[in-house]
Amino acid sequence: MEWWLVLLLIFGGLAVLFVLAMPVAFAFLFMTLIGLYIFVGGEAGLKIVSLNVFESITTFTLLPIPLFVLMGEVMFNSGMAFRMMNAIDNWLGRLPGRLSLLAVGMGTALSVLSGASMASTAVLGTVLAMFVAIFLGFSYAGYLAMICYGFAFGALIWRKFSK
Repeated sequence: MEWWLVLLLIFGGLAVLFVLAMPVAFAFLFMTLIGLYIFVGGEAGLKIVSLNVFESITTFTLLPIPLFVLMGEVMFNSGMAFRMMNAIDNWLGRLPGRLSLLAVGMGTALSVLSGASMASTAVLGTVLAMFVAIFLGFSYAGYLAMICYGFAFGALIWRKFSK
């Protein structure tokens, strides 16, 4: 079968399923099952799907992501994040540009303590950057850049001392 015909069948099938108001996830699942049944060969394609589903359920590589989001919400609602932010802010004193230094310091501290730089970036970015942008009136994009710098430092420090 020609590649353009396969592409036309996939996109045509998806378009028909979308017009029938099937949810996107189920439309892609349905087209994947049909494609595997046709191109891999009957039951062997469906066995591949069942094995891949089992493998993805038993792999816990993505499990920390919702747990770090939960950690961020607990830190936000308990006030621990703001106490940590105030402690670092008091430690910095009246330095010019201390909000940027605060973002870098918070990012570094949270990244070193948790050990997961990307998840900590999500926690601090959602919890504290919105607070700074909304309540203090600073640039949201500039503050997010400072948070990313902090987590880059935290990842370097954590890797240095974890060996």
